[in-house]
Amino acid sequence: QTLSTLKKLYFKTNRSILRYLMINMPNKSNLIISGGSTVKSVMKYCDKYNNFLNHQILLSDERLVGLNSKLRNDIFFKNMIKKKIISSKNFIHYNYSKVLNNQIKKINEKISSISFDIAILGLGLNNHIASIFEPKENTSHYYEVDNSPKKPNNRLTVSIQKISECKKIFLIANLKKRSYEIKNICKSRILKKIKKRIILLII
Repeated sequence: QTLSTLKKLYFKTNRSILRYLMINMPNKSNLIISGGSTVKSVMKYCDKYNNFLNHQILLSDERLVGLNSKLRNDIFFKNMIKKKIISSKNFIHYNYSKVLNNQIKKINEKISSISFDIAILGLGLNNHIASIFEPKENTSHYYEVDNSPKKPNNRLTVSIQKISECKKIFLIANLKKRSYEIKNICKSRILKKIKKRIILLII
């Protein structure tokens, strides 16, 4: 499979993408989920019938900004915990505004022993995913990015190697916002690393 022949599915609504995801997720699976606007626009339709309570979730990346900043990815998911859409005990994320190496080490140790089944990620500008802007080889599963081309520059992200372990990678793309990226997806050096697992969901 090449990136130019990826499986592409088209949807009319974000709610229909959520239904598709729910049907195609094994019960009690381990998930990597990004906190970008594309994925949030799908997950906001979760309810008591369509939820992630039985799933362990790793938030794929976090922006290193103030704990109450609207730029943080975890705020959305904490609201989902309040609504009983996901479980707090099954939610793995970075909960600090600056780099604390001991906390990063703890996340690395925790996720190293977890076999993730599915990744639900948004297709970002210039085909980045999570906060991976360059296809680096990393010994860590979760690491700092200090030169993001998008502000804020300082972030933490799961590695492309850990994502590649997933059996399926659902990549959600907004056709209006990401037409260039979809058209040029075969040129992406990042996505080539995970091409065998990708199913592209286009809204």
